[in-house]
Amino acid sequence: MINISVDTSEAEKYLVDMEDSLINDLIPYIIQTLAVMVATNAKDYTVPVRTGRLQESIRVERKGKNNFDVVAGGIEIRGVLVNYAYYVEYGTRHFVGRFYMHTALNDIMVNFDSIVEAIKRGERIGEESGGEVNIVQ
Repeated sequence: MINISVDTSEAEKYLVDMEDSLINDLIPYIIQTLAVMVATNAKDYTVPVRTGRLQESIRVERKGKNNFDVVAGGIEIRGVLVNYAYYVEYGTRHFVGRFYMHTALNDIMVNFDSIVEAIKRGERIGEESGGEVNIVQ
């Protein structure tokens, strides 16, 4: 299993001109949106696909109000335990890592500023995936 964490400590600098009640509502939404966008990007564009099980195992796990993990592997998909996510990400002595989770994270974080600004304007970001990424409690 592989977890990718997003450091959003810089998000607060974008919210300094907003009321505290709005900030308390927006920060969890920003973090959740970023996590869903990373998972969607990994599923749709960066994960290598042979059987589709690794792709299906990518999900967002909620660990607390402001804590979401993007996770791949560690669950059973169609009767098979997907326990190779780490090896596909980082590689082994037999093959080079694909870095699909880190690539997905980097692709989204490049646009961090514009994502936060759009959320501040009231736009709903990252919902075009049609709910394909589940948030597990």
